[in-house]
Amino acid sequence: MMMRVGLPKNKNLKKSVPDFLAACGVAIAPAEDRKDYTAISGDGFDGVACSLKQDTLIRWVAEGRLQAGIVGLDCATEFNLAAAAASGADGDAPRVEVAGALGIGECSLKIAVSNRMNVSDVRDLQGMRFATSFPNILRAFLAENGVEAGEIVEMDGSVEMAIALGEADAIMDLVETGASLRANNLKAVFDVMAVEAVVIRPVQMNTPAVRALVSRLVGAASDAEPKDNSAARSQDSADRPAVMRPLVARVA
Repeated sequence: MMMRVGLPKNKNLKKSVPDFLAACGVAIAPAEDRKDYTAISGDGFDGVACSLKQDTLIRWVAEGRLQAGIVGLDCATEFNLAAAAASGADGDAPRVEVAGALGIGECSLKIAVSNRMNVSDVRDLQGMRFATSFPNILRAFLAENGVEAGEIVEMDGSVEMAIALGEADAIMDLVETGASLRANNLKAVFDVMAVEAVVIRPVQMNTPAVRALVSRLVGAASDAEPKDNSAARSQDSADRPAVMRPLVARVA
């Protein structure tokens, strides 16, 4: 069967992913006008690349309709947490396996509040109303830190406006440069999760073609990483432990 690979259609990764694939030696044929699919090939694999919104892409990988895909770690984590919540940890809801990090599209999920609000301890978040596009990640973060939300307002984008509209006391959103926070008179107070593009595959799918693609992408990402970066990450982890494993709050 010809392998089908999902590529993200969202603006944050739409340009960087094709450039990354080209640098990896993965060939993508020019797409015909107005088509969101094209041929993809490399050493040990060939197939079709489909450009999809991340939620559809992840669901299709989980269901085995696609054999691999590239998405943000935030979206993959949110999907898996939602699946676990719907069916229990041992349930049969489809999930995806994160096969490796790609070192592109780096940003972070952060808790942010109004510039006028004084928040210095995670316990200050107790009882607040939150707005976010990632409710399951937010619930996990709050639960790990012993905090209960007064309300979680789910939004599909434009999360920064929720505080100004009086719909939330705090938000959890993706932050790259912080420009959107500053423009909305907000400040980041806690890091929740470091995010970058990852390659995903269906759980327990490890065909030779999938292995070849994953090896090519992850290997290229590792080769591109600066030699001193791993040491820097180790030092950072020692001083400021990763919040997703476990979800421990740290000042942003």
